[in-house]
Amino acid sequence: MSETFPIIYKAHRFLQGIVKFEGLGLDKPASLNPKLAYTVPSDRRARPLYIRAGNSSSEMVYLVLIRNDKPMRYCPIATKGGIDVGFHVIDEVPGGTVLEVCFAAPENVQGTFVIDVGFEET
Repeated sequence: MSETFPIIYKAHRFLQGIVKFEGLGLDKPASLNPKLAYTVPSDRRARPLYIRAGNSSSEMVYLVLIRNDKPMRYCPIATKGGIDVGFHVIDEVPGGTVLEVCFAAPENVQGTFVIDVGFEET
């Protein structure tokens, strides 16, 4: 007798880019680019897995992963530094959820981010 196992559909999704920014203040996160947003398909779930990013500016800045307009994860990046953060607590995000990579930097600070955010969609 053979057993039947469910087929699990998995796909990897990425938000990636090289994006210039100008800070509005560390207490004022802002959108970076509409291309750095992802809406989970209504019949799927997603799990944010990691954020990798670099900061060219001479000030500490941070990225924040926003879930339906609320902060989900904060990732500070040092002056002219980079991060590679694998999430140890992985939240499953339901279909229809909007995830967006935003940033904050001191007022008038300019620079460029190199960003790679990975998700697993099931």
